[in-house]
Amino acid sequence: MLQERLLRFLSICVLLGIIVFSGLNQQFHIQRKNGSLTAVEPRNSSGGSSSDCGPIPRTLHYTFSSEHAYSNYKEFVSDCLALNPDWQVYLWRDADAERLIKDHYPDFAAKFASYRGDLQKSDAIRYAVLHRFGGVYLDMDVKCLQPLFPRLKSYAAFVDRERWEQSINLFGMPLLMMNSAMGSAPGHPFFKYVLEKLKNMHGHIPLWTTGPKALTGIYYNWLSSQQAKQASAVKVLPSQVFSGSVDQSNPGLWSPCKKYPPEFGSRTPSETERHKLAAELSGFDIDRPDTHRGRDLRRMACASLALTNWRHSLHDNRTVGLHMYLHLGYGFGASRRGPKFNLLTSFPRIKLYSTAAGNTTAPC
Repeated sequence: MLQERLLRFLSICVLLGIIVFSGLNQQFHIQRKNGSLTAVEPRNSSGGSSSDCGPIPRTLHYTFSSEHAYSNYKEFVSDCLALNPDWQVYLWRDADAERLIKDHYPDFAAKFASYRGDLQKSDAIRYAVLHRFGGVYLDMDVKCLQPLFPRLKSYAAFVDRERWEQSINLFGMPLLMMNSAMGSAPGHPFFKYVLEKLKNMHGHIPLWTTGPKALTGIYYNWLSSQQAKQASAVKVLPSQVFSGSVDQSNPGLWSPCKKYPPEFGSRTPSETERHKLAAELSGFDIDRPDTHRGRDLRRMACASLALTNWRHSLHDNRTVGLHMYLHLGYGFGASRRGPKFNLLTSFPRIKLYSTAAGNTTAPC
């Protein structure tokens, strides 16, 4: 009788164990790599809706068409790797990007294939990489000035922001988000949301279809979405963190200032002129629309640029890196391109997607 009860008890335990394991296997894909099992991603491809995202992993991502990049970038990549010695570093080439999209974002594959230029593909893959693996993405022309952590460690997701003077003078926008520096915990739904919205962006101009203007519009839509209400916040970084400088190569930055008094376009305003400029800006805050009433925002931008002598970068204790605006990927930047070098042989720490599988951490 006792043996019969014991057998029944053991049978129930085994059955419960099977049920629990089956439930876990439904929640996670299990992948065997190098003899170990790794939870890769929840079956819910939206990336989850929990408000508790895990930490951003110590993984740095770069993109380029191949492992042969312009030598202009070598110093910047070297600085970032040296300041973050315990980080994994991945390079996403065109072939790697296509494979990642095919493997894990097949519903985006047709849109990705429709992109004509490298710039659109480079924009799109960074959103997929951050959603899938998490970490920090940087353009290769971002010069690191201090380690990425601890400054960026507390965020579940973040995006860079252009200096307001530049976004006002070039685009008439008080806020323009930059995809030159972004970060995320694995599976944060914002970056999956970006990919979904990119499907509806038509045309072949990167700025509008995959780049900063597209990202900014998608972010504002995200704020009112159901996903945003359930997810950890996306932090828009102050421009001083990565984009404290301005793009001196773009004449659109200073040409609007010609219609204002000379001090607004001066690279070296006198003390009297500086007092006038400061008076113009008194009480003004680009992030407070109530201070914009009755003001010409381009006039404010020109006054602010003149006060910083135009070429001055806004560095402070928040500054992690500096976006250098080399624009080597554009046709107009071709004359500035240096000879190419091999990223993989110059920096053996850099890995490719073939070794990235299984390196994810717990998703949102």
